[in-house]
Amino acid sequence: MAETVSCRLARHLERLTSEELKKFKLSVVGSVPQGRLEGADCTEVAELLVICLGERKAWEVALSISEEMGLKTLWERARKEDLGLIPAPVLLASSDERTNYQERMRKKFQFMRDGCFRSGEHELFQHRFTQLLLLEYPYEEKKHELLFQGLKHAKVLREQGRLTSLFDPFRYRGIHSHTVVLQGAAGIGKTTLAIKMILDWAEGKLYQKRFNYVFYLSCRELNPLGEREISFADLITYDWPGPQAPMTEIMSRPEKLLFIIDGLDELKFPFNEHRYDLCKDWKQQRPVPILLSSLLRKTLLPEASLLLTTRLTALGKFRPLLENPRHVEILGFSVEQRKEYFCKFFRDEDLGKKAFSLVEGNDTLFTMCCVPLMNWIVCTCLKQQMKEKLNLIRALKTTTALYLCYLSNSVTSEDQNFIPQNLRGLCRLAAEGIWKKKQLFEEEDLRRHNLEAADVSAFLDMSIFQDSDCKNRYSFIHLSFQEFFAAMFYMMSPDKEGGKSPADFSIPDVKKLLNECRWRNGSFVALLVRFLFGFLNAETARELERKFRCRMSPEIKSQLLQWAQGETKRKHEEYFSFKTIFPEYLSNLYETQDAEFVTQALYNTQEIKVNIRYQYEVPTVVFCIKHCPGAQRLSISYFSVGLVLPAGVWQDFSSVISNYQNLKELQLSYIFFADSCMENFFVGLRDPNCKLEKLNLASCRLTPTCSHTLFSALNSNENLKDLDISEHFFSEKEIKLLCKALENQNCKLEKLSLASCHLTPTCFQSLFSSLNSNESLKDLDLSNMFFSVMEIKLLCKALENQNCKLEKLSLRHCFHSPTCFQNLFSALNSNESLKDLDLSLNVIEEEATKDLDLSLNVIEEEAMKLLCVALEDQKCRLEKLSLRHCFLSPTCSLNLFLALSINESLKDLDLSLNVIEEEAMKLLCVALEDQKCRLEKLSLASCHLTSACYQNLFSALSSNKSLRDLDLRGNFLEEGEINHLSMALGSQNSKLEQLREILETFPDLSMKEEERRNSPQEHLRSRLGEVASQTKPEVTSSLSPFDRLKDEQSDLERCHSKFLGPNGPVKLDLIDKNRNIYRVHLPMAGFYHWPDTGLGFSVRSEVTVVIEFGAWNQHLDWTQKQKWMIVGPLFLIRVDTGIVTSVHFPHFVSLQGGNVDVSLFKIAHFKEEGLVLENPTRVESCHAILDNPSFSPMGVLLRIIHSKLIPINSTTLIYCHLRAEDITLHLYLIPSDCTIRKAIDEEETKFHFLRLPKPPPVTPLYLGSRFIVSGSKKLEIMPAELELCYRSAGECQVFSEIYCSNVKDKISLDLRHLDGTLVWETLVRSGDLELALACAQGSSAPTGLHFIDQHRDQIISRVTSVDMILDKLYNKFLSNENYDRIRAEKTNPDKMRRLFSFSMSWDRNCKDYLYEVLKETHPHLMKDIQNT
Repeated sequence: MAETVSCRLARHLERLTSEELKKFKLSVVGSVPQGRLEGADCTEVAELLVICLGERKAWEVALSISEEMGLKTLWERARKEDLGLIPAPVLLASSDERTNYQERMRKKFQFMRDGCFRSGEHELFQHRFTQLLLLEYPYEEKKHELLFQGLKHAKVLREQGRLTSLFDPFRYRGIHSHTVVLQGAAGIGKTTLAIKMILDWAEGKLYQKRFNYVFYLSCRELNPLGEREISFADLITYDWPGPQAPMTEIMSRPEKLLFIIDGLDELKFPFNEHRYDLCKDWKQQRPVPILLSSLLRKTLLPEASLLLTTRLTALGKFRPLLENPRHVEILGFSVEQRKEYFCKFFRDEDLGKKAFSLVEGNDTLFTMCCVPLMNWIVCTCLKQQMKEKLNLIRALKTTTALYLCYLSNSVTSEDQNFIPQNLRGLCRLAAEGIWKKKQLFEEEDLRRHNLEAADVSAFLDMSIFQDSDCKNRYSFIHLSFQEFFAAMFYMMSPDKEGGKSPADFSIPDVKKLLNECRWRNGSFVALLVRFLFGFLNAETARELERKFRCRMSPEIKSQLLQWAQGETKRKHEEYFSFKTIFPEYLSNLYETQDAEFVTQALYNTQEIKVNIRYQYEVPTVVFCIKHCPGAQRLSISYFSVGLVLPAGVWQDFSSVISNYQNLKELQLSYIFFADSCMENFFVGLRDPNCKLEKLNLASCRLTPTCSHTLFSALNSNENLKDLDISEHFFSEKEIKLLCKALENQNCKLEKLSLASCHLTPTCFQSLFSSLNSNESLKDLDLSNMFFSVMEIKLLCKALENQNCKLEKLSLRHCFHSPTCFQNLFSALNSNESLKDLDLSLNVIEEEATKDLDLSLNVIEEEAMKLLCVALEDQKCRLEKLSLRHCFLSPTCSLNLFLALSINESLKDLDLSLNVIEEEAMKLLCVALEDQKCRLEKLSLASCHLTSACYQNLFSALSSNKSLRDLDLRGNFLEEGEINHLSMALGSQNSKLEQLREILETFPDLSMKEEERRNSPQEHLRSRLGEVASQTKPEVTSSLSPFDRLKDEQSDLERCHSKFLGPNGPVKLDLIDKNRNIYRVHLPMAGFYHWPDTGLGFSVRSEVTVVIEFGAWNQHLDWTQKQKWMIVGPLFLIRVDTGIVTSVHFPHFVSLQGGNVDVSLFKIAHFKEEGLVLENPTRVESCHAILDNPSFSPMGVLLRIIHSKLIPINSTTLIYCHLRAEDITLHLYLIPSDCTIRKAIDEEETKFHFLRLPKPPPVTPLYLGSRFIVSGSKKLEIMPAELELCYRSAGECQVFSEIYCSNVKDKISLDLRHLDGTLVWETLVRSGDLELALACAQGSSAPTGLHFIDQHRDQIISRVTSVDMILDKLYNKFLSNENYDRIRAEKTNPDKMRRLFSFSMSWDRNCKDYLYEVLKETHPHLMKDIQNT
């Protein structure tokens, strides 16, 4: 093997004396960091030269120094050697200017600057860099929303989480994203990764063909520029290596440019105010904020690519600026990467492993090391302590203690007298910088805080403070260190001599600091407050006083405790549980490591609910739970991707279960225990002191050993009543153990959920056999199990046994065979205990039906007859029956309603989403009028009731004395039925207490205001008010904000096309699509209503109105959002004054039941003087009405009462992207706000997604609530949890992406509360997809549709030379496989249909190409289509 250059250099250096070697080392300082040369031998010096300079350059430098030192013999011997080096790689498409610029970037970023070296000394970046775990996804969701994939996407993370793939097409979209957001927590490695990218590019390793130039912009360095006017060209070339950059050449290919903007969260520029004053010309001089805003908004150089880095907490601020960003989250180091980093840091594998083993023994510290900055601090402290033979770091448990350990190790004996004199000034400087978003400090800033450049020398030596690359500027080594010192400012006692200095009063006090952190976890002072809590720890406080003479303010502890108690109470009242991803204030409490303090803070807490994402959050949760003895309900979800949880972290959990007698409910989701952990965990269940009554382990991946331990615990635990072990794959042996426990008299389980557990016939036999000997089990959930006939017979046999005490049985989505139903219904005749039977969403194919769409969800008439026979039997004790979405035939409905007249036990019947015909409704009403009928709750939501159905129903209500709750949502109520309903409610016999929302028709628009007040609608409202005063019903009835159930095409402009006025529809003109500005001419006096938005006007005379959709986030600041809840769209209305007598503003608050105080409603005006609030004249169920209005940007707000949740009306939106083999769906859950819906429509249309009309949730929901998305088997759902939240139209909306590999399959979807309660469900059939596609293609030239989509039908039917077209598309947009599949079709139309099925995933460029091919191959046809 050839001798390497470093070996040759070492061989020659060994010939030097020790004095000559010392001189040689001094000569290479500048090329190699001085700190690395100290103590280095000949081999190490040679290696350092090669690492820093490269082989050729290192050899040349060594020769030059030898000659200068007069080492002639050495110089001549070395000069004669032939190195045989491979020439340096030639960079692709590289001009001299580009090469020089890359060399400049390489020199600029080749060293990793951190505090482990003395000033001026650095580590080689590539030597220290360690790969990080990345997770990427197409849109930024609230930071938890992708986590419910669990470890399923860990493989994707490792395959895709590389810099080389950041700008590749995203697999779920198939498009390129030109904006990548690199996001993560403080210290997670965002800047490091950004520098790695530009350094790899500069060294020719990355993106050589993709980007000609990469420019790095540090927001920290941009802040001092303020409003200075400069051209964009000057901004990006401030450190160009030559006298002038070739800007014309650079800007000639903008698609070949990448701009890295590092530290977006540190920018202090306001961006929203510049949205109408942007710059398109890179040569034009404009203020820096405008240039950056223009670049981010893609107004300037829209073809260029952007890489942005930011903390997670700052994303919301910049989201509206970015166009379709791709988000990549840095998750930190894996275990192996942590070990690798240790070895690199210590530059000795054995030493690195030794240091790693020291940390590995401390689970808390070890988990903290997944954050690179923490890893560096730990390594730095270990290095110092290992020299002094100390081992103090192993005891560290908190971030604050770790930072303090680093600082303490950095202080020398000489510094101890010097530092305290200037520490307060440094801390004050840090605090001021935090509030002013300032990280770069000039000497003037130092002087303002009584500091001179010489005063900070000690801090420079400690590597806390550092000289910036900018001249005469300083900064902390990391923003988190600035936050640490700012926290020290707040905890310090005032100087004894003079108290607080005048400079102290310029900084907000502790109260304002805590208020800033109070309302959002994303506050820029969140980490500062965490450090402040950390200083409460007694050991930390002593160390601060000992090392820095820094004494804590006596009142700070009481202030923080009071705030923490207030936060706990506020969050509990506002959300009923901790619903944030990971509550920041739990981190604050953990930092104290003060058990008494934490117990006091959480004293009144009864429920804790947290979703854990990162490893370092786990010790925090466990610690806080351990010191919250009053907790009755715990819910913990752990959604870590690719990170292994240390076994020791959960050891305290078993003590919590056994020692806390108040704990009644425990839910653990997505937590993957090792066997040893689970065994320890279930020890607590066997403890006699364990009072746990409900245990939910759904999706926790129980191993056989874990299952054995759990089921064994059931034999001795008499308190556990409810066990959920859904979504597991149990073996027959495990199920036998479960059944053995159920047969044990000590087992008192009352509810057992085995949904989606895929049991074998033997498992079923064991389970159903155990029901015969178990007398405690009342509720059994076997949903999503897909029974065979044999298995259902086993169940029926158990139900017929008198020993079976089941009262509730859930069999949702279980049956395929009609025989299953027949057996089940027959068994009901002999079962006297079952009271609640849920058969929703069952799929049964009726042999006599040929149409597949009609055969799905059909209960055979013979089976229904058996059910009815069972209902008529006096032995049947069913009280609740759910047949939702079962597509009952008319005959089935008739038989069922006949049975109701005889059955005296049934109290609750759910027939939602079935078509109830008029004849069947008559029989239902006859049953309701029968005194034997005891129904108290009837659900007929979305049953397509006709006018005749309503007449019969309302007539029956007048004589029915038992019905308390009637659900008619999703049915359209004609005006003629309003009087009938009013009369029914006024009947003395009617006991109806709750009438759920009906979507009414609009009032007679020709009425004057006085006539309208006397209309049937108003009469009904008054009648409902009378009933409300007597029975307190929950009734909602008024104008609908928009018809949420009507079929809508995907043409975005059609749904905003008309007002309804006294003489019918009035045309609405769209005058500015980008700004959503509409104009309508109201031709006469009267009331006009815009159905699709809910906006309405009463006018005195003819007038023209201009309406613009607004965005709340552009007007309402975050402080105001803490007091006022947005409850409707924002409109900017321009109209002549005095013409409009009243305006109806839509809102989405649900007023049913009178649970919302209407006095809390306000009409918000945004005027020059700011926000002005006005009381509405009156508030109706969907509108706030304001008489004699003046206009400005206006909308409806609701005063926030933190002790009360507000129910709202919501909307579900489903969009589909259909391909030949598969389908992608996007599911949104949003408040019923037309502006949000329209923004989503527009966004989805960009990617060729079509909206499917589906009904909304039928019950009011609460903002902040979270719902599980689930559905048919073989669906890929990401994320599997949705939060109902309000985001303005300009913000990125939350959605779940659903993928199905078979377009012919019917898809069922549902939303459930986290406790499993159904909120909404629907079906997507192949007919829905065909209808949506036909609507989109059949509309006349809808905006946004391509020509080939608009004229799809004609092209399919009239194209003749298909093969010629395919040949031109082959290898461009058609793969070999797709080409063959199209040609395999028999007829030309079939071939074209197949081609169009593939074109659904094409972008506009592809369709443009197809259009040109069609014009070339069929010119006459295309001309004819264009003319028509």
